[in-house]
Amino acid sequence: MFKNFFKRLFSKPIVSAIDLKAKLKVAERQRNAAGRRLEAERATSETIFDRMVEAREEGDNTSFQIVYGEYRQRQEKIKLLEREIHEGHLTVTILQRAVRAAEEGEKKGSGKINLRQALGIAKDANIETALQVLAAEQEDLHEKAQEFLEDTEDVLADQPAFTPENDPGMKGLMEDIDMLIDAKQSGDLARLETERKRAKNKLDEEKG
Repeated sequence: MFKNFFKRLFSKPIVSAIDLKAKLKVAERQRNAAGRRLEAERATSETIFDRMVEAREEGDNTSFQIVYGEYRQRQEKIKLLEREIHEGHLTVTILQRAVRAAEEGEKKGSGKINLRQALGIAKDANIETALQVLAAEQEDLHEKAQEFLEDTEDVLADQPAFTPENDPGMKGLMEDIDMLIDAKQSGDLARLETERKRAKNKLDEEKG
C-alpha cells in the first residue's frame, strides 16, 4: 500500500491541495484503523500469555507448547501492524507537508503545485530514498512473516509447533513462568506483576 501510494502520487507532475487533502484523510483513516487493530492484537497477546501460564501451572506441557506457538504467531502479526503504523505516520507527515505547500501555492495564485519541487525532492533525495528503503524492508518483512505463519500452521496440524528441544527460548520461559507461578501461589501480588512483566518482555524481545 505504502509503496504504491507514493509511486502513484509522485507520478503526477501537478497536484491540487484538494486532491492532497482527500488523500491525507484516507491515509489518516488507514493509520488509525491499523492502530485499533494493533490494540486488539496486543490485548489478545496478553490473553494468550495468561493461557500459557495456566497450562504451565496445570502441568499440561502439550497445551503449553501449542499456546506458545499461538503466541509466536500473534507476535509476528503485531510486528507487521507496528510496521504498517510506522508507514502510516510517515505517509501522513509527507502529505501534511504537501498540503501546506499546495496551500501556499494557492495563496500565490496557483491552484496546483509540482509535488516533487514543493517537497524539495529535486534538491534533496533523502525523502524519496527513505520511502524506497522502507517499502523494500516492509516487503521483505511481510514475506518472512508469511513464511513463518505458513510453516507454523503446517506443523501445528501434526504436533505442537515448539518444544524446549527445538526452541532454546522455551526452556528459559518455562523457568520464568515457574517463578511467576511461585509468586502467585505465595500471594505476593507485587512480585507476581514484576515476574509477569519480566517474563513477557523477555519473550517479546527474543522474538523481536
